Amino acid sequence: MKFGYIYGLIIAALSPFVLFLLALVNIYQTLALMLFLVGAWTTVFGSVIANSNDRLYYIVWGLVAVSLSTFIVLPISYSVALVLITIIALTLVYGLKRRS
Repeated sequence: MKFGYIYGLIIAALSPFVLFLLALVNIYQTLALMLFLVGAWTTVFGSVIANSNDRLYYIVWGLVAVSLSTFIVLPISYSVALVLITIIALTLVYGLKRRS
């Protein structure tokens, strides 16, 4: 049985709240960790489990979510710039893939 995307997404989204409820992280760290885990799971799912037609879609949005999670360690303007750079780079990759 394949491990579905939704199951991994639920685990990745809810597990940071356990750390929050145990008072190990604050709410901003919880949000950043949630974005990182959801993005990492989406990227891994797209790389390993997803259909070949959907792989790039999952990988792109996974990397966007991971780059969004950097707001906790970088100034917000740098995080937004990193997200935009990621979207631009992945759009170029997608365009080159469709061309070939």
